Amino acid sequence: MPTLEEIRNRFAKSTAAARREEERKADEEQKAAEAAEQERLKREARELAERLRKESEEAEEEEAARRRAESERLADEKAKSAARSVRPRAAKLRADEHECEIRHLEYRAGSSRKFWMAGVVGRRLVRRWGRIGTTGQGKWQEFASESQAAAELEALFRRKLAKGYALAHGVEVLAVRFYDDGTVGWRKLPA
Repeated sequence: MPTLEEIRNRFAKSTAAARREEERKADEEQKAAEAAEQERLKREARELAERLRKESEEAEEEEAARRRAESERLADEKAKSAARSVRPRAAKLRADEHECEIRHLEYRAGSSRKFWMAGVVGRRLVRRWGRIGTTGQGKWQEFASESQAAAELEALFRRKLAKGYALAHGVEVLAVRFYDDGTVGWRKLPA
């Protein structure tokens, strides 16, 4: 039969073991709670980062749209101002020539140096393009009405601006000669 001392020792050991088990379970629960809290914080941080990224993209898109609209507005103002400042030329045109107000754009990026010129003569849209410093090439296209030709000119003008072309000399007045093969001849009118 166990002595009273042995019984006390056994009871103390079992109590200590139970206490250690309770402490171990409490530690595991605390670690699990901390891990869950860290996971929740990480998830909230990811959600916040995603929301900020989307807001930043939206703000950038809005700013780009605002800049494009402002650029188009300024280009339109420059073109209208230049068109108002063009004075009639005193030079005589040849019998097969037509006077044409030409919009002149240029593109300069890297090694690229290009020009693009276009205008409307009656129902005809005339265009000329090429490398800066060369004569380039030209063509004309006939439309059903002058307003259709002007609308196509505006559409082409906006596309060129969107591609990075810039208004170079505003509006120039040139003498234009149309050829049957769809090409066009140009010459500057003397001042």
